[in-house]
Amino acid sequence: MKKLSERIERKILDDDQYDYGNVCLLKFLGFTAKELADAGDTSQFDLNRSEQYEKYKAEMPDERFYSHGAVNIGNNFKREVVKKANNETTLDFTAEKPFEKLTTDVTEFKVCNDKVYLSPVLDLFNREIISYSISLSPNLQQVRDMLTGLFAKLPDTARPVFHSDQGWQYQHAEYQRLLAEHNITQSMSRKGNCMDNGAMENFFGRLKVEMFYGEQFDSVEDFIQALDDYIYYYNNDRISLKLKGMSPVQYRTHSQAS
Repeated sequence: MKKLSERIERKILDDDQYDYGNVCLLKFLGFTAKELADAGDTSQFDLNRSEQYEKYKAEMPDERFYSHGAVNIGNNFKREVVKKANNETTLDFTAEKPFEKLTTDVTEFKVCNDKVYLSPVLDLFNREIISYSISLSPNLQQVRDMLTGLFAKLPDTARPVFHSDQGWQYQHAEYQRLLAEHNITQSMSRKGNCMDNGAMENFFGRLKVEMFYGEQFDSVEDFIQALDDYIYYYNNDRISLKLKGMSPVQYRTHSQAS
């Protein structure tokens, strides 16, 4: 784990210095992963008003675009969302305690001529990944496995809001039934608007910058092991200024002790 930690620290200095939106744009403009890692701080680039930025937004598909300023978690930015289950319309992407507000999505990795899918659950209180499943197919079983991990950790008294996009998995009757059985309120983004799930998009972007882009894996199995290692590192060792210099697990533990 130390080797993984040191490699990531060389690439990414901290949350505030490495903006995922800027990383995507710089890669679109031709910067290599090594150049981005060596730069460390992408905030030096004034991109938001550039012609290249407008071209980038026009050419990138919606599900790959995320602007750092669009969903400002730290400033209690509120977004209108659509929740088909019981017509919930707003979600504030902050939480005051663990298991109050959760979010999920699925992201794809192309590895060794194959595809690997990650389905995590992120707690908006401390950005901890509290459950996840990895699969070679984005099927319903993957979502079942993700939910099984979540339900195993869910406190009996918890009544969380669980946010997602409008993917077919989250509109499936079984998925909605399982949430209802565990006193979980479902929430969905507006159709075609990935920014409504910006917290999860931000995590996916950071994960890919820190452990995927520019890396070589000998096999799918090696990649899955590296993904497991990264999520452990992210939860337990990766400190964040937004969490007062603590890792997600440390922040949760500290909050429960105080």
